[in-house]
Amino acid sequence: MTLETVSISPERPEETSHSASDMTEPSAHSLSRFLSFNIGGGRYCVPSDAVVEVSHPLHIARLPRSPANVLGVASFSGEIALVVDLRSLLKESRPASESKPKILRLGGVGEGSNIAFPVDSVGEVFSADLESFLPSGGSPLVAGTESGSSPHPVSLLDPDAIRAIADLRSHSLS
Repeated sequence: MTLETVSISPERPEETSHSASDMTEPSAHSLSRFLSFNIGGGRYCVPSDAVVEVSHPLHIARLPRSPANVLGVASFSGEIALVVDLRSLLKESRPASESKPKILRLGGVGEGSNIAFPVDSVGEVFSADLESFLPSGGSPLVAGTESGSSPHPVSLLDPDAIRAIADLRSHSLS
């Protein structure tokens, strides 16, 4: 069985031509790129440069005595990543029957930062001004919500908050 994976690499900001008098349009340098995805009924995104790989569902090996939000570990192109359950943390419903599940792997620095999480489907890579994400209460994973560019709001997840879930040293495994 061959697994199809897609590596995500940062792209150069697209050049735009705005006249000096058009101050309502953000400059290309203020735009960031985000990868959108669905979990349950929610639409979420993370900065695209935080995503290393998008993969079809993989075999996840359960870890004994791990916290409930840790699903286990999986091998991504020969690298082991801890797989966490964002669905329960975000209080999202089960996937719809038409979902196209994938697993996103986040990059990071340091030991133990190789982390992944399942999503119901992957959307598009889009550009937005980070300032367009307004702070939202609720989950500590959500850095803000943006609704100006589409009829469906998208919530920005904080990659560092997701990585903090995987810090098993902060959880009691006994």
